Amino acid sequence: MTTILVIRAEQMNAFRRQLTADMARRLRDAISHQSPDLVAQWPAAALPALIDKAIATAHRHGIVAEDHLLHFLELVLQYGPQFGAKEATPWAWNILHHPSLTPDEKLRLLDGYSLFGDGRTPK
Repeated sequence: MTTILVIRAEQMNAFRRQLTADMARRLRDAISHQSPDLVAQWPAAALPALIDKAIATAHRHGIVAEDHLLHFLELVLQYGPQFGAKEATPWAWNILHHPSLTPDEKLRLLDGYSLFGDGRTPK
């Protein structure tokens, strides 16, 4: 006899929320160990919302691997919650919206611009 397991949309949404919460917790723990000086610049009460927003923004741009999310979160902590918005960081917006770049390429370019501006001279 074969048993069929049916998972409803509500159940999938509950699973998704739990996975996202678990990932946010792991990212918070990792960033606290990796970049304590950056984390210390933010009120502890603001971190959960900032991390959730960073995850959502990264996902919209194809950045989904946990190590990539950690890297992206570091940039958000450095530049603020509007990182990647056209008005706040137009250079990051251009990179994130480039249709042919992979997540690795996006992160490398974001790092390069963050360090060197236009790539020719250090800030």
